[in-house]
Amino acid sequence: SPEETAEIERHKYFLSEQAGHDVGWECAEQDWEANHAEQYRVLMSTTTRSGVGGFMKKLFGFKD
Repeated sequence: SPEETAEIERHKYFLSEQAGHDVGWECAEQDWEANHAEQYRVLMSTTTRSGVGGFMKKLFGFKD
């Protein structure tokens, strides 16, 4: 999705800054998929489905 592409671009920036050189799209995409994609997708599906309030309830363990 365009949103995930933007997140990977952001991740690429931070990885490149940390490494001191451009790590490249493929490296950033693989690292993002391995380390951040699942959490991002859960966050986005929760926020989309129930709004930010639903996300906050889930984050802090409150029942609906």
